[in-house]
Amino acid sequence: MSDSALNEAVTAVERVKSHLTQDEYSKLRNEREKATFSMMMRMNPEALTSIRKEFFARRDSVTLDEFIYIIQKHLINRKGDNSFVMATPEQREFGTNMFELFKDIDVNGDGQLEWQASASFVLIA
Repeated sequence: MSDSALNEAVTAVERVKSHLTQDEYSKLRNEREKATFSMMMRMNPEALTSIRKEFFARRDSVTLDEFIYIIQKHLINRKGDNSFVMATPEQREFGTNMFELFKDIDVNGDGQLEWQASASFVLIA
């Protein structure tokens, strides 16, 4: 994913926040979380193993961009290549959801996720 696509997702989140009431944004965020959790809960064991390997190939610490790339590679793009781009509204929504999920998991706010925190978050959800 390019930096401009990631920046677009982040900007979209901020734009949505600024145009909605707190209650409206909470409802939207709740719907996004449900969709994300549903996707994560349907994750097959092979995908989970592949995602774990990706984390450890990066010394068990991934950035937001790497996190989105890893998740889409193993859950969205079944071909396993780099053909994913955030060109459609659905893909941009996915990027926004993954941005929100990353923020939720990165509780210390250091901009890095470790496998244990990610796996724990998915299992608790």
